[in-house]
Amino acid sequence: CYNVFHDPDGPGGQPAGSGVFHKYLVSQVDLVDNVAGSTTETWTYTYPGSPGWAYQDNMLYARGTGDQTWNQWRGYSAVTTQHGSGATTSTRYFRGMSGDHNADGSTKTVNLTDFRDQTWQDYPSLAGQVLSTRTYDTDGTELASTASQYWSNTTVDGPGFHNAVMV
Repeated sequence: CYNVFHDPDGPGGQPAGSGVFHKYLVSQVDLVDNVAGSTTETWTYTYPGSPGWAYQDNMLYARGTGDQTWNQWRGYSAVTTQHGSGATTSTRYFRGMSGDHNADGSTKTVNLTDFRDQTWQDYPSLAGQVLSTRTYDTDGTELASTASQYWSNTTVDGPGFHNAVMV
């Protein structure tokens, strides 16, 4: 669940206020062939760890003022996918949590570790990018792995975290 400040009916009868909304995760996808009758393919998804929620960094308000709260969904840092009873793929993602606002006014420093045990800072400009991917056979043998490395350059230093960054 997450809290959002909204106006349910727009300008008019109901006053604006906070509402609680739900997030639903995909746990399984079935590909069904209704024409030729081929075997159904199934993908299952698991999300280890806890989801990330970032503080709303609205450039129209100073931090900690207005109706800002921790309502920016940043997802999970890892997703594990299994195709049928075969290979399992584990993908780790950047979520952009480093520099997020804490309740006491300080900011977080968040680091991620790839499968090679290298540490990377979770910069906001990298949110949603793949950190590393590993694929395993049913017996746990590694079949393939990929590690991503990004270069970034801040081209414009904007207010707060609203920088123009080339990745």
